[in-house]
Amino acid sequence: MIDRVPSAAVRIIRTAILFVLGFGLVILALANREPVTLRLLPDSFPFIPAANVSLVVPLFVAIFGGAAVGIVIGFAWEWTREHGQRSAFLRRRKEDERRGHDGQGEVADDDIIALLD
Repeated sequence: MIDRVPSAAVRIIRTAILFVLGFGLVILALANREPVTLRLLPDSFPFIPAANVSLVVPLFVAIFGGAAVGIVIGFAWEWTREHGQRSAFLRRRKEDERRGHDGQGEVADDDIIALLD
């Protein structure tokens, strides 16, 4: 496997993009400092008083928190969805190791395995 080391130009471009993204997020946070009330349930549900929890936070915390929760849910969803593919890959890899394959598609040099194949 070839280790790819990013060139100086790639590192500069990556740093510039991250700087612009970070600057934009700071500007977004500074522009949305007003406090907002987050409620678990709307006020029209008075029959569940124990679940009527509210929290006052700045708007940017609600925005960034919602984005973070969405990213975590998306990662969990994809991890769960790809479980079958990961388990099939591991099964094939274990089977190849058991048969003497070296993982590169070639069979290891073994006379007994050559007779069995």
